[in-house]
Amino acid sequence: MLATTEIRNLLQNTKIERVLGGNLLPANNNSSFLSLEDVYTVTVVEDNPKGSIPIAFGLFNRCSPNQVYCAVITLKKGYETKFVALERVKNEMGVDAEDVRRHACYRISRVEEKEVDTGSLPQYYSAFAVREVYPLHQCVVDALIDNTIGHKNMDMKRNITVDLYDTHSGRFAEVRDELWRDRDGFIVGDRLRYAEIEISRASLLNTLQKNKKDETITYETLNSKTSAAFLEYDSEICVSDRSEYLEYLFSLTGIKGTVALDKSKRPAGYVLSLGNHILQCYGDSPEIANATLAKHVSQMIEPALSMFIRYDKNWASNELVAAASASRRVRRFHSRIVPTQVKWNKVFALNMGTHLY
Repeated sequence: MLATTEIRNLLQNTKIERVLGGNLLPANNNSSFLSLEDVYTVTVVEDNPKGSIPIAFGLFNRCSPNQVYCAVITLKKGYETKFVALERVKNEMGVDAEDVRRHACYRISRVEEKEVDTGSLPQYYSAFAVREVYPLHQCVVDALIDNTIGHKNMDMKRNITVDLYDTHSGRFAEVRDELWRDRDGFIVGDRLRYAEIEISRASLLNTLQKNKKDETITYETLNSKTSAAFLEYDSEICVSDRSEYLEYLFSLTGIKGTVALDKSKRPAGYVLSLGNHILQCYGDSPEIANATLAKHVSQMIEPALSMFIRYDKNWASNELVAAASASRRVRRFHSRIVPTQVKWNKVFALNMGTHLY
């Protein structure tokens, strides 16, 4: 098995590792995020006297036949500016045999400090010539595209979305924007604004409880009998089926959920949290989302919470950012278009780092 400690080191401070609370990689025969049917990974290793050492890791979550979410691309320090050539090798990550086809492993066969200068050649070669080496970051993204939606009709039908911290986010900062934009092709900015906030439980409740509540709404906590209500409401947010993804979240130790029911007992929103992180908050209206989140947080014991929020003038997003002890801007980019299959007016806190919403 590849050194999972090295992979965990690569994933330190990434959104997906912190959101899933260490449940990304397989451990102690527990189910991992990698076991989901729509999750694909690429691991790049280099030869070392101690064996194959991971130096890059990437993960795509396929949301639909034409939409992919780039959850993470992370490189070992010092490789951000390297140009490499890769060759595929046997995957030894310890994933189940039936999952191996979705989790590819590559070995670095060549490393260069810079690529060949084609400035003196005709313009065609600068744009379209097949090179012997490419930036490692681009190699990981291209391999993931090949293994998920494919490069055919990439510029006509396919779309990839990625969430990047602001360039001034300290230890959470991603690789430089030029790689994502010029090499990987994330050139379309999202029309919405997002942020990650860290906020005390008391401040969050104080902010939410200032808003008007709908007295006809009742609430149920997540359990085996109410999980169907969560799945039902989630299917209203987007046409894509996320039942496997949600059932995986339901199975995690420490997961908590609250679903809002209207007077006809129809689901009108829900909240999920794992540890001290609010994973998702959806609702038919800002008022329902506020009340459901307040109900959920009132039953939590963690003194400090975190979540990724969407700015909305009709919701308490600005008040939450103002009350937060820390906030980080998150920029969302796409390879071709802004996704329209999600009812964004019902999404208030989203599970950045694992999924599109």
